[in-house]
Parts: sequence; C-alpha cells; structure tokens
Amino acid sequence: MAPEMVRPMVRLGQASLATALIAGCSLAPTILPTLTPAPLPTETATAVPAASPTPPPPTSSPIPSPTPTPLPTPDGTITRGPYLQSATSDSIAIVWETDRPLAGEVIFGRGGAYDQRLVSTATGLRHEIVLAGLEPGTEYGYWVASSGYPLSEAGSFRTAPLPEDPAFTFVAYGDTQSLPAVHRLIAERILDLKPDFAVHTGDLVAHGNTASEWDRFFEIEGAVLASVPLFPSPGNHDENHRHYFEAFVLPGNEHWYAFDWGNARFISLQIDAIVPFGKQSEQVQWLEATLAANTQPWLIVYFHVPPYDALPDDNMGDAVRINLVPLFERYAVDLVLNGHNHNYQRSIVNGITYVVTGGAGGELYFIEGPDPDTEAYYNGHHLVHFAVDGSTLTAQAIAMDGTIVDEFTLEDGDRHGGSRARSQPTTKTARLIPAHITGCIRQICALRSRMGHPLPIEGLGREFTCPRNEVRILSPSGPPGPVIFGQSRTPDRLKLRRQILEPDGNSRLDWVFYREDGEPHRQGSNSPFGQLAIGHGANLKGGSHVQSGRPLLRQRRHA
Repeated sequence: MAPEMVRPMVRLGQASLATALIAGCSLAPTILPTLTPAPLPTETATAVPAASPTPPPPTSSPIPSPTPTPLPTPDGTITRGPYLQSATSDSIAIVWETDRPLAGEVIFGRGGAYDQRLVSTATGLRHEIVLAGLEPGTEYGYWVASSGYPLSEAGSFRTAPLPEDPAFTFVAYGDTQSLPAVHRLIAERILDLKPDFAVHTGDLVAHGNTASEWDRFFEIEGAVLASVPLFPSPGNHDENHRHYFEAFVLPGNEHWYAFDWGNARFISLQIDAIVPFGKQSEQVQWLEATLAANTQPWLIVYFHVPPYDALPDDNMGDAVRINLVPLFERYAVDLVLNGHNHNYQRSIVNGITYVVTGGAGGELYFIEGPDPDTEAYYNGHHLVHFAVDGSTLTAQAIAMDGTIVDEFTLEDGDRHGGSRARSQPTTKTARLIPAHITGCIRQICALRSRMGHPLPIEGLGREFTCPRNEVRILSPSGPPGPVIFGQSRTPDRLKLRRQILEPDGNSRLDWVFYREDGEPHRQGSNSPFGQLAIGHGANLKGGSHVQSGRPLLRQRRHA
C-alpha cells in the first residue's frame, strides 16, 4: 500500500484538523479572484497491517474463572460521516468529523477481509483519508477508527471500473433543500437501488450559510453517503458558501471538475447565478478544453440551472442556452442533467437529451403544459436511476413510492455529428376518474393524498367561468359542513395558479378570481382536505374525484 498523503487543514473555522488527501488535490476557495491552486505542504501517514479491535482469546490457565480485561474506547464520537468522496478506479476519500480532536485511521479490505489499515499522523476534528492503490471495479469494506478502536459501523464501496468494463449504475437527484420528510424518503429509495455513485444537481440545502442545514443534510443522507460516493454541483441556494466547500472533497478546483467512470466522462459545472459562466470566463474556457479532450464514448454534463424547461423562461436559462448549449452541440454531449425547477422534465433538442431532476425535497413547481421539445414531465418528487452497459444507457425516473414515472434508452451513435437514437418514452399517466357532473362544475378536484405527495389536481393554470351569479371552491367533507374557500357573485374568471407541498406533507392550492377587466380582486391559498367542487350555487352538490393519490403525470406521445 502506498503511503497516504496528508495536508494540514486550513479551512475556515477549523484548526488542527487531521486530513489525508490525494496528492495535489486543491482546496476550493470561497471567492474566486483566481482558481489556480497553490502547492500544498504534505505530511506522510503510516500504512500498517490491520490490528484486530478485539483482543486474542486468553490462553488456558489453572486460575478459575478468568476475568477478561475490557477494551478501552476512544474518548470521542463521530458527529458527521463517514462519507465517501472523489472515488476513482484506484482510490477513494473517506471523510468524517468527531466531537473532539482524535487520531484518524481507516481499516479496510476486500473479500470480507479487513486486512489493511491506514493511519493519519495528525490529530484533529475533521478527517480526510484517501485510500490509494485499490483495484478497479472492486468492492471493499471499511470502517473508521481511532487508536485501533472502531468509531463507525462497517461500510462498503465499489471503485470505478475501467473503460473496458463499462457496466455501472448511478442516480441523479437535486433540490433536497427544504422538505426533510421528502428528502428522507428519497434517501431511502437510493439505498434500495444501491447505485455505484450519485450526482446531485444543486441546492443541497435551502440556505448555504446556515450550518445547521448542512448538519441536517448529512444526517438524512448518512447511510447513503457511507456507501455511495456523492459528486455534487452547487446551486444558487448553496450560496457558493464555505460550508459547501468545507464539506466536500472533489476533483479539480471543486467549483467545476470532471471525472471518469467506466466508459463515461462526467463534467460538473457551477451554474448558480454567482460564479461567472460567460463565453470568456475561466469556467467556460475550461469546459471547452475538457470537452475537446474527451475520448470516452459517453459524455454527460450536469449543473444546476437548466437551459430547457417547460416553465416560464428566465434570464439564467437564456444565458445557459447562449453560452453553454453551442458547446454541448459542437462536442456531441449525450446527456445534460439539471435541477433548479422542482419537478421532472425530459427534453430532446438537436439530438441531446436534457433531464431536469429537481424533485428531491423542495416545494414542487407545477408545469401547466409541455414545450414543443418536451418528451415527458412529472409534477412530483422523484430521483432518476441510470444504468450504463457498454453502448446503451437506460434511465428510469422513480417516484418516492417506487413508481416508474418515465423511462428512456439512449444508444451511443456517431458522437461527431452523426445521429443519435431518439428514445420512445413509455407513457405512465396517473388515472383521473371524473364523476358525472353537470353545469359548470369542472374536473379540478382531488382527494387528500398521503405524506409526500401533492393532490393530483387537473386544471392548474387554467381559467373557469360560470355563467350564473356565483363561483365557489369548497370542501364538502370539511367539518362542520361545506367550507367556502372563495366566492364571487359575478361571472368572474377563476384561475388555479399553483399547488405547493407543505413540510407536513399536505398540499396547498393557490387560487385567484379575476374581474372582466382582467384585474384580480380576490385570491387565497388553502389546504384542501377532501373533495372539491367548482360551480354556481345550484350545481354544488356534485364534484370530481380521483382514484390515484399520485401527482398528475403527462407525457407527449410520439406520432
């Protein structure tokens, strides 16, 4: 085993922190006057044969009933981690933090044998130890310890395969920020899938400058990150803050970087409205050079703000299309993964597949209808699972309850201007079953759903007008009787604006009445708890209902 390379810890707010990092890996700055890493001093850790944390059995003795000596335990505990970072085909970083300064070490091995041990000579609160000289595409077990005594349970990881062994899986998800109950369900789903690694499309937390939110992120994802290396991309809510860069050990300058896994090249960017990404920026110049130098069959780029989506355009999306998309097309990128919008979308533009996966824990943004390039969209929380097997990539967008809400396949064709195979989406539409209704009562109604799922309401973004003197939204099941959410005694137009998932798992419906001159004159936001109806007074006995408790999914069918 090659000796481990150690760098003194110089991250803000941390003193005398024990680290053992890949030689030459740079520390990401919080601000960006320049992104050229300075040489770092190194310190050597000691690789020694693994010692058993339990004593050998006592030898035979004539003394009756010998009392074994209890093992001492380290005077400290883990407060974060361990979690896996910067995995390659022959190395991986293992990171953890303790409540007091301790010596750090990792005991590891393969095939069920924990026969190797890497010890850091430094003592500190934060520990970053890199295991080097590993075998490609191989599963290893490990635990972290101090002075030979375990601090964690046993974990495991798989190193990246070489290009000639191009079969692997990964997950993509994003915007875990503000709904911990949803985030926890997504983490459980990732554990069930057992991917080789994960990419995060940004907005890991809601407020990047709040340390407690980062503590919650690592607490929720603790079991996942102990066995699945995470490669994140920062979002606008992460705020380019030092908490992000202190937490992660990433390749390159940690703001943008590339890594290989099997026969795929992955490129992560920082597109967050904070760091420049104009055509002459350092980031985009680096991107073009990295794209031009790629030799891998699969080329996948991921970052936060999407260039294409079915929500109203913003200036950031325009800038991404102007500055980045021409490079994606020139260098034949296969797949672009984004977050920022809290839903699922898949589009194909000029042969490139764009996927928005921003539904892992933020309040949902509801899409009213597809753009011309939209292949599928889903108004619900989810993650996306990918499997690469040689020249075939298959993907499944998976809801929190395990339902596959979209799936597609890509075949790697002529990557230098040739045609790519367009996948035919599999339609998986949630069924809406309308009741027999009369008058102007419309199908905009829904039953309350279970935790983590919004109400599948048909008609978001549409307007409804009743020809008589009253328009109401009410809940017939609400105690002590019908509850009028809003009403107008003129033939005003009603628009359902959006639906928001609250932290407690309930849904809130925003609505507004408009006068004939187009001005809003009454609006509100309510949490419906049962069946809703819209109509004039004589017809409010009816209503629509749904059979499914899942959010509405629509997909555009190919002709």
